[in-house]
Amino acid sequence: MKFFNNLYASSYRIYQEYNDGGRFSSICVVAIALGTLILLVLVLVEKAFGVSLLARINGVYYNFLGLTVIIGLAIYYSKKRTTLIVEEFEKKSIQERKLWGVVTILSVVLPTLIIAFLLHKPSVV
Repeated sequence: MKFFNNLYASSYRIYQEYNDGGRFSSICVVAIALGTLILLVLVLVEKAFGVSLLARINGVYYNFLGLTVIIGLAIYYSKKRTTLIVEEFEKKSIQERKLWGVVTILSVVLPTLIIAFLLHKPSVV
């Protein structure tokens, strides 16, 4: 959970500058990062074993799962816990905080690119 706490604190500091608080925006960043990692694992299982877990799940369950994750993260990242996480993050050096800013962006972009590469089917000419 330390990885996601650092993602949360990094995005919280970014969004705090643009709007009041930034707690919900940071929760959404963590939820998206978590969702892309779960999707990456499902795609890797599909490619490795030929078992399509994605096709077996109804679209309604995706919405329910996403809503459940966001509610769970909102409960986990309470205002009190947010204060503790951000205070701990503030103790890090400036270089380490900037590095976590980059990791926050890459934690969403890289799995998305890998998923797109794995699901790409070359066209037959």
